[in-house]
Amino acid sequence: MPGVSSGRPEEKRGEPARAAVGGAAAAGDDVKVEASGVASAVMSGVRAESPVKRRRLSRKTSAEEMQLLTSSSPVVRNATLPDRAAKARRLGEAEEGVGQPSNKRAKSFLELSNWDKIFIAIAGPGANFVLSVLTFAVLSMIGSYEPVPLFKAEKQSQLMSSRLGDRIHQVIAVDEVETKTWGQVQLSLAERLGDSGVIRLSLYDLESDSPIKLEVPIASWHKDATEPNLLQSLGVNPGIFPVIGQISEGSPAHSVGLRQNDLIVSFAGESTDSWTDLVSRIEEAPDSTVDIYVLRGGRELLYRTVIGSRVNGDETAVGFLGIGPRVEFVDKNLIDALRDGLVRTWDMSVMTLSFLKKMILGEVSTGNLMGPIGIAKVAGEVVQTSLSQFLVVMALMSLSLGIINLLPIPML
Repeated sequence: MPGVSSGRPEEKRGEPARAAVGGAAAAGDDVKVEASGVASAVMSGVRAESPVKRRRLSRKTSAEEMQLLTSSSPVVRNATLPDRAAKARRLGEAEEGVGQPSNKRAKSFLELSNWDKIFIAIAGPGANFVLSVLTFAVLSMIGSYEPVPLFKAEKQSQLMSSRLGDRIHQVIAVDEVETKTWGQVQLSLAERLGDSGVIRLSLYDLESDSPIKLEVPIASWHKDATEPNLLQSLGVNPGIFPVIGQISEGSPAHSVGLRQNDLIVSFAGESTDSWTDLVSRIEEAPDSTVDIYVLRGGRELLYRTVIGSRVNGDETAVGFLGIGPRVEFVDKNLIDALRDGLVRTWDMSVMTLSFLKKMILGEVSTGNLMGPIGIAKVAGEVVQTSLSQFLVVMALMSLSLGIINLLPIPML
């Protein structure tokens, strides 16, 4: 039995070693569980606490985890942080920002870079310039009929009436710039606002079939006027006169031999002063034989013809001759239209800057610069005439606003 009793103590001495190892392992597991439990408990508390307290608890949790990892126990030292504890720690850090005001805020204009400031400053006026170019280009593409600039001299104007008399003339150019429509005439004259000197007009006498050069003296032209009438001040009385611009194929006018640019001076023994007067007389003479006197190349010619007849909207017969007024139709392809839009925008920009310069120097009245009310008034008046004229005014207003917005002057 002694041998038996002597062996038991050895087993008891070995059992504590094995128990120690097992206990260490169990302790390691307990440490893991404890770390996990601590992290979970702490993170749960972090969610319920205030932002400052959450940050303190998060730092405390990290210190406890590092203490466990650097423990002297080999099992604890070699163990990795449990996944749940790591996830809880990351979740806690992420939730620190929940409900907190963001550090990022929108920058004010003064805090932007210089390039950003420049881009913002030119973006609005740039859109105005683009709109002007595109509007002029669209107008050039679709084309439009505009009356040829024909006029008679005002009797009140001594210079014009003495030089031109009561005959019909066409404006060919203003200051050597070709003008095919009244719109081009007006723009060319507008460039001379506030100037002194002479305005050079190139005219064509339709009755005598001869060109005329005329110089009209001006001095501080319309310097103080707010809404000047440029044509009337020159003694020009524009109108649509009975000059044939179009002849329908197979019509009575075509059959009798009338031609384009013929000036009808008499119809059925009565003089004709305007196109409206001529149309009313033709409509009043359906199926009638009439004598028509025309001027062609400075000579007066007589044509006798039978006025045609057609039924209008109210089922009544009206006279028909088959002629149309003198108008100019202008249209261009896409490339030429875009080029024309750029050219017109550039020319108008130069004219606007020149006009502003004259205002600053006191050469023209500041009343010529429209505000929003004036712009709305003009737009309302123009839209009642034609779509093309409305688009022209819209392009000019957009261009003017773009130029003004680039200048350091108060908003109008």
